This record gives sequence, structure tokens and C-alpha cells, in this order.
Amino acid sequence: MRRKLAGKTREEIRNMPKDNFAKVPVTMRDFEEAIKRVQPSVSTVDIERHENWYLEFGSA
Repeated sequence: MRRKLAGKTREEIRNMPKDNFAKVPVTMRDFEEAIKRVQPSVSTVDIERHENWYLEFGSA
């Protein structure tokens, strides 16, 4: 999306055909860049709690 929208005004973006976005391939580089920017949704403390619970009670 960012590559497709880079340098365009809001008006140009609004007028872009929606099917244009489906034609943009997602590459491994896109995933690598996303991993650098996105924060984990689960903290290490939560993971540790889950692991301790699993060791004590097993799977659900």
C-alpha cells in the first residue's frame, strides 16, 4: 500500500481504482519491513505466565 500511495495527494488516492491495490504483489521484503515496525501484541511476561500455567496444568 505504501509503495502504491507514495507521493500521491489525498485526491489522487481517492480517485484511484480499488482494483489497483489487488495487483500489487506482497514480497518477502514487505514482511521483513513490517516485522521491524510492528510491536509484539503479547508481552514476554504474558508468555512466561502461559508457559508456567502449561507446565502446571497442561493443555486446555
